[in-house]
Amino acid sequence: MADKIRAYIDSYDIISLLLDKSIDPVNKSFYLLDGRCKTKLEIIDTYEEYDFYKFIIKFDDSICLNKDYLVIDELGNEGKLILGAIIRTPEFDQKYAYDGPLGFEYHSTYTIFRVWSPVAKEMFIELYHGEYKTKVPCIYKGNGLWEAK
Repeated sequence: MADKIRAYIDSYDIISLLLDKSIDPVNKSFYLLDGRCKTKLEIIDTYEEYDFYKFIIKFDDSICLNKDYLVIDELGNEGKLILGAIIRTPEFDQKYAYDGPLGFEYHSTYTIFRVWSPVAKEMFIELYHGEYKTKVPCIYKGNGLWEAK
């Protein structure tokens, strides 16, 4: 385990955190970092599993799956919060349900590109014209939909 902390979003209120066994699990504190905002996380269960300690953590913040977060402890160890079982929950399906058009929509003066990816952090469309390439940023529209015109 290269990272000292690995954190997985398992639902909209539960994070599974794996702590390297080289770190003492007693009296641990964990925090969620969202840019400059630091929120203390509540440990609801801890147990030993294989080569790490596993912490089940409850939090009351809403997680935006297309944003980056870090989990840190009181010693400064950190790990990126990554997707876990959340993508297999009914809440995920309900929150990111989308049945609108996807792909491209051609018009004589412009084309609209639509991609559904609720977990992407950013997205670009690359357009090629001969040897030239243009990179167009997509805008997040909600419900997992990204769009570029």
